[in-house]
Amino acid sequence: FGKGSVQNVIELEDGQGAIKLTTAYYYLPGGTCIHKSDRAKETDKWGVEPKIKIVLADEEIIDVLKGRRDADIIHNGATQPTTTQAGHDLVIDRQLDQGIMTLVGVLTDRADRATRKAS
Repeated sequence: FGKGSVQNVIELEDGQGAIKLTTAYYYLPGGTCIHKSDRAKETDKWGVEPKIKIVLADEEIIDVLKGRRDADIIHNGATQPTTTQAGHDLVIDRQLDQGIMTLVGVLTDRADRATRKAS
């Protein structure tokens, strides 16, 4: 899940083309590269497997993809559209919501442990 490399596009001086140059790869804390290599077999593991999987209905996937697409569009100088600018309601992304709830839980746990340790 996700892209495992950083690439830069370098325009050629004559303006007739460009070169896409891979400048870095993403690694997990244990040292595993998450990028799928050209030599990878169908059975090779690559990417990042989520610990918590949120299965979305087809309609939710379409809404999330449209929302992400619209977020990349510049609207009157602003990069984040409002409901009136985008022409539709804000999208509820249950995957993002679960990620935020999980992160809040982890941070709350750590804060609680630090408080108990300090007492």
